[in-house]
Amino acid sequence: MKDAGRQVPNRMLWSMFLCLTRARIAMSYPPWGSVANPIERESISPATAPLKLIHDDLHDENIMLGGLSHSDLEHRLAPILKPLDFGKAAQNPGADIDSAVKRNIQDIGKIMTTLVMRVYAPWAEQDVVVNVRDAQGLAVPLKVYTHPRLDEVSHISTDLKDLIFRCQSVDAQERPSLEELLQLCGNAVNNSVAQDYRGIPGYSSFWETDEAIRDLEQRVLLDADTVPATGRRRSLPGPQPATVSPNT
Repeated sequence: MKDAGRQVPNRMLWSMFLCLTRARIAMSYPPWGSVANPIERESISPATAPLKLIHDDLHDENIMLGGLSHSDLEHRLAPILKPLDFGKAAQNPGADIDSAVKRNIQDIGKIMTTLVMRVYAPWAEQDVVVNVRDAQGLAVPLKVYTHPRLDEVSHISTDLKDLIFRCQSVDAQERPSLEELLQLCGNAVNNSVAQDYRGIPGYSSFWETDEAIRDLEQRVLLDADTVPATGRRRSLPGPQPATVSPNT
């Protein structure tokens, strides 16, 4: 994999976050109908009770990358993420509906942590207390179960990091709802631009431009090395030089 030393840009992460949210919405509110019906974007149906369906085995190797679509705002900067291997998936009759949904939301947080950290390391997860902003913008402590170094990542925005943390709250009731995730991620995907990330210390907003993101996708995804699988990879290879650089 080329250019693995570059961080995943915020705008790309937001698109992936939204895609994972829609995948979880599909598990809670499956679109009933004939296979001949037109494909519809996943949405929440307030009049329908969500299913108690959990995946129960979601990790980096159970997600397939789909294609890019420059005509689709939600996937013009990031590929479709397709959860697979539903062998352990089940409706949990012993749990209430909210518990099943919150479990799936925790899984979203774990995958987002993997994308940010560029390593899948469930053995490293532990209880940590972090500060996240509340609705009034005040920092409040939150106990989360996650990679202990996630809080040290400096290139992602505070609102993105806070949302990833909240998804992994030890207290399930502190995790966001699907409705909130859909609203926050959708707003970021539809409205954020590269200039929004100029204030992140030590990080150039150049990496958030369409040009830089598409160059990264070309190198990491479309021009990825094809080698036989030799086992379960748990981290990305070391950094490689990039061919584009921010203006200085």
